[in-house]
Amino acid sequence: MHSAWLIDDIWHLLLEHLTKSDLAVLAQTCHSFYKLAIPEIWHTTTSFEPLLRLLPDDYRQRALRIQDLERLDFYSAHIRLLHIEGSDVGQPLHLPAHLRKNKSQEPKNKWKKKKAESEGKNWGQVWEEVSSLRSNAFFLPNLQKLRISAADERYFIPITGILGKNLEHIYIKYMHYQQTPSLVRGFFESLQDISKLEYLFVRDGQDLVPNGLITNAPLKHVRFDPHIKEIPLLPGVLHKDTLEHLTIGLTNVWCTAALKISKQRYLPNLKTLWLTLSTFSPTKCAYYEGVAPDCVCGLQPMVDGSANKALTALQVSRMSKSAHEDQTKGDTSPCETNSGTSLGAMAALDLADPDPASRTIDCGRRSPATFFHALDHPQLELLNLKFQHDATGPELLNVVNAAKKSCRLTNLKELALSGSSWVGNDPEFLQRPAPKIRPEELREAFMMLLPLPHLKLLRLSAAPNFLDVFDLDLYSTITSQIPSVETLYLGNREFMASSTMMNNTIFYERVPMKNLAAFCSMLPNLKEVSVGYIDGLTLESEPQARFACPHVKNLTAWWAGKDWGYGINRNDLLNNIRMYFPFSDMVDREFLETSYLFEQR
Repeated sequence: MHSAWLIDDIWHLLLEHLTKSDLAVLAQTCHSFYKLAIPEIWHTTTSFEPLLRLLPDDYRQRALRIQDLERLDFYSAHIRLLHIEGSDVGQPLHLPAHLRKNKSQEPKNKWKKKKAESEGKNWGQVWEEVSSLRSNAFFLPNLQKLRISAADERYFIPITGILGKNLEHIYIKYMHYQQTPSLVRGFFESLQDISKLEYLFVRDGQDLVPNGLITNAPLKHVRFDPHIKEIPLLPGVLHKDTLEHLTIGLTNVWCTAALKISKQRYLPNLKTLWLTLSTFSPTKCAYYEGVAPDCVCGLQPMVDGSANKALTALQVSRMSKSAHEDQTKGDTSPCETNSGTSLGAMAALDLADPDPASRTIDCGRRSPATFFHALDHPQLELLNLKFQHDATGPELLNVVNAAKKSCRLTNLKELALSGSSWVGNDPEFLQRPAPKIRPEELREAFMMLLPLPHLKLLRLSAAPNFLDVFDLDLYSTITSQIPSVETLYLGNREFMASSTMMNNTIFYERVPMKNLAAFCSMLPNLKEVSVGYIDGLTLESEPQARFACPHVKNLTAWWAGKDWGYGINRNDLLNNIRMYFPFSDMVDREFLETSYLFEQR
């Protein structure tokens, strides 16, 4: 035999091309191939069924012994990737049917109860018995990547208590049948060694992850993909100098005294930042009265991290009295954070009064702009700011101005000033109300960030009608400072409202086709364009060839006509597309889909 065949790395390269069935056959050939094939067979596991089959056949009917776990621990030691995923958020992965019953489903009838007992232990009982025989630190000792998505939360029972010394990547989202207390949080609290953990994604999990885990793990990527829930920011996130990628939500109570936001600068190595922002309004503070604010959170602007005046003794007295009355009644103040921080504990965050001798009490709420001012000028490659549907123009400008001052953006490759989805409770009003951010405010906010010479992807959907004015000088000023853009997203398909009572449609966005073409024609590297709604009622009968965009290959757009989109001239529509975007995929589409054409009456 040639000496090269004695090198295991060569065999591993060859075995990567075999299926699991082929590897299983190979493992039965000889002992040498067995040792090579087994790690490949078990490297990635997508179900607990193979692990359960390593237990004795009668594991549900009798008490297990320590020797019954030898095969389970031996083969689980080869698992590097554990992926437990349902097919979709609406189709979660259930527990195995024969192990699914729980204690709440146990029959009260003694005969049925006896029959149920003869069927054996359920999922939780099996794994509790396994962990009682030996520490779970022996289970999955070499696991590197854990991914559980769209699945029953009880899948965390067998992995709670694992050592985790080789764990580098955790991805958790869309948990179903959530338990009390949370099994996800129990899993995190039980991890014994997180010295290699660099990637953490827990959807809506900012309140499930212990702050100690954030603090002690060498995390580079933290992603919470939040729905906005009124919870404060974990101090460990802001103090994590190793972080390079961060996705979080900033609620109205994100800032707490524990952050010590004015003491130092944070996150110097950050490269990508995704923020979902609550709409910050000082008028929502419980201590705001009329025009004059009673609370420091209402003192605007707060762009330098400090308020522009201190509260008077009368205001402090009134706020303290109000807080005392709420505590006496047992009520929670609207200005109290979910972490249980009282109004008194939120006092004197070194933001309200430059004089340390004066004690200023405030509710602790801070604009998202304060978050940016705390950053240590990171060199960002991606910035995504998502505003709520009721965000205002001043709020947008305040946050973007803070981002410009606190971050280095010259190397930015992706930028998004986007809006979040709107979900209404009124069955008669099917879509979102009119946006509060005006087109000129969105343009002003975007132009604050220029120039962006390396920008590849641009999304401007925080407000509609970014191109509502036909101004070639303005277009030239903008496009000359973003010459590398390849992908452009403008507006949002949600910028419309449908009333079931009035049977009509209101389009908040109507981008003139000519404006869009003129703007896109000035971006020489543009390849993909997506627009919320193009005005189908102002199409030119003779479109101008000077605004043709032959470089655009993909065009996605919806068309705003009259009620429900009617009234669009089909010939003008086709002529405009063929002239302005002659080589786009839309030219070859069948224009009978409502996604691309509302038929003329």
